[in-house]
Amino acid sequence: MSDCLLAADAHYRRLANRYADAINRADFHDLEKCWAPTGTWQVPAPFNIHQHGRANIRTHLAERRKTVEIVVMTVCTVVALEATQDRIVGRVTIEETGRRDDERGIHVFGLYDDELVNIDRQWYFLTRTLNLLAVDNSPTVYTTMPQTL
Repeated sequence: MSDCLLAADAHYRRLANRYADAINRADFHDLEKCWAPTGTWQVPAPFNIHQHGRANIRTHLAERRKTVEIVVMTVCTVVALEATQDRIVGRVTIEETGRRDDERGIHVFGLYDDELVNIDRQWYFLTRTLNLLAVDNSPTVYTTMPQTL
């Protein structure tokens, strides 16, 4: 593996983890900082979501979170497929689990196809497409714990 791809893997993993951490903490200001100003986030059918611009992405995800009691995103495999000094193309496997306010569960396995861009020596998502592999929204038996953060 080239030095460029090795460095890209590290940068990519860090950004993917920052994004998941922001989702897990419902910190949409931190989440917004993961996106390039002209970033695009999309989820194809059956959800058909397409958001453009970091502020729109933040607003959309924050609104969706209002209907969710808890959600935890886990970053699994992170692979940089192509890399230059200014651009990374790769794929992240995620698992997301939680519960909606109406006690329906959330369990998603997905594959993010991503393009990252380097702006002023900082990596940002330029595009993220969440390709769903499996979705389950069965009732859940999770007991949420009081927040001590």
